[in-house]
Amino acid sequence: AVLVSKAVKLKKEVPSIWVKDTTKALSDIASFHRDRFSVPIIAITGSSGKTTTKEMIATILSKKYKILKNYKSFNNQYGVPLTLLQLRKKHEVVILEVGTNRPGDIAALASIVKPTVVVFTNIGESHLALLKNKAGVFKEKFHLVEYMNKKGTIIFNKDDVYLSRINQKNISQKIVTFSIIEKSSYQARKIVRQGLKVSFKIGSYRFCLSSPAEHNIYNALAGICCGRLFQVPFKQIIKALACFKWTLGRQEIVKIKGLLVINDTYNANPLSMRSAIRTFSALPVKGRKFLVLADMLELGKKSKELHESIGQEIARLKVDVVLTTGLWARYINKALQKENRKIVNFYCSNLEDVHKLLKRDCHKGDAILIKGSRGMKMERAVQFLRKEY
Repeated sequence: AVLVSKAVKLKKEVPSIWVKDTTKALSDIASFHRDRFSVPIIAITGSSGKTTTKEMIATILSKKYKILKNYKSFNNQYGVPLTLLQLRKKHEVVILEVGTNRPGDIAALASIVKPTVVVFTNIGESHLALLKNKAGVFKEKFHLVEYMNKKGTIIFNKDDVYLSRINQKNISQKIVTFSIIEKSSYQARKIVRQGLKVSFKIGSYRFCLSSPAEHNIYNALAGICCGRLFQVPFKQIIKALACFKWTLGRQEIVKIKGLLVINDTYNANPLSMRSAIRTFSALPVKGRKFLVLADMLELGKKSKELHESIGQEIARLKVDVVLTTGLWARYINKALQKENRKIVNFYCSNLEDVHKLLKRDCHKGDAILIKGSRGMKMERAVQFLRKEY
């Protein structure tokens, strides 16, 4: 059968259901289907780290339960309903990433999902074109709580300035927190970086991640919170995180003929960009460190200012060469040039020029971080390096 909102010619006769809005109809069907089950549903939202956190939680809980999760980043008005429509009696836990880029998105999705557990990763400068500022982002994300089970659990990053305000709200749900800096339910201590790995302790248990990025500790902590909430033993959580497979384009480590490439091309906002370049700066590398950066999109009136802030950040870090491309990325270069002239700094009008510079200047032992918003399609640079080297 097909849902239609206007007359269409079909190649063969199939039942047609006429509705005013096909997207709304899809949501209504998914909501009806979700209400047929009493299964616990974990909803994850935040400015960055949602997909990695979702995958970590899924990896941990699959040690004990039959789970259903979004495919890749199917986290919008189509992806969430389509995921819920896959729900069957065999599933014991549902894990859903819930995204937004405009006011009203989260409330609409939350009314369908009706989560029993809500996980907040962080609040940063994302989708500012419509959400205006961090306060707007937090307000939008928090709508998830309005539709959740009153006896449910809220899990959040206590190191985040905006999320820490959840403690001040009059809510009935149980609260579980995670952190690195502030005291919390699950605080990571004794962090050790060793090459391309990082480890940390919670109590007497040490967890190891095959990633050097500190922000992945926060994602892992959210996973640990969910694992313990659903009574997965610590030893199984340790094993799950140790063998966790990183999603394509998210801090993915690629070794290409002596080059170390950090493929972080899936998406970018100021929060994830700063974290990625700080981590990259701290990496032990034999050769030179190249940053290949493109525009962070959907930042509205703050686009120039926030790209300049990335340039200022880079100026204080240990990198050797910065290559950028895009309409806004030029402001990264301008700010960097003003703050630190020792770092080699090129702005390229197109990605092909970036490729030419990489081909000319990159040698065995060098490391390259590649990052930009989804719309910039920076995975093409990774493909170029694979082909060239």
